[in-house]
Amino acid sequence: MREKFHYKNLHQYLEQVLDDDSSNEQIIQLKKDYWRAYNTHLKRQKRKKDKHINLSFDKQQWKSLELTKGDLPMHLYLKEIILNQIDLQSDATPIFYQKNDLVLIEQQLFQSIELLQFLVSSRKISSAEDIEKLKKLLTDLNNQLESKF
Repeated sequence: MREKFHYKNLHQYLEQVLDDDSSNEQIIQLKKDYWRAYNTHLKRQKRKKDKHINLSFDKQQWKSLELTKGDLPMHLYLKEIILNQIDLQSDATPIFYQKNDLVLIEQQLFQSIELLQFLVSSRKISSAEDIEKLKKLLTDLNNQLESKF
């Protein structure tokens, strides 16, 4: 719930804090104090309501972003990109790949490649056993890929 500012407006504030013998300098300072307190209150309420993040880009990344953003201000363009990405993956959870999974997939790929190279280099009709072995390797690799990606 939003907290209300203590005063409805500047005039109400001045009526409550001004003395009858206040000088122009004091009035100017009181106005500055009011606006400082009011803006601080607004910023505090905004921080409670909205969450913020800070991003940093190197020069090359920034240039590529500027080339693709079109007429949108950069903050709106980045917000749109992030929200579109979330919408695209709303049904999927973020994917974090384990190094072990990737190593296993890499090993299966190399085994398949090695067997294929052997079959091609032998230039003879491959036995049914070799073809079944290759099918099994490719099926295992496919299953691994489907389960992880």
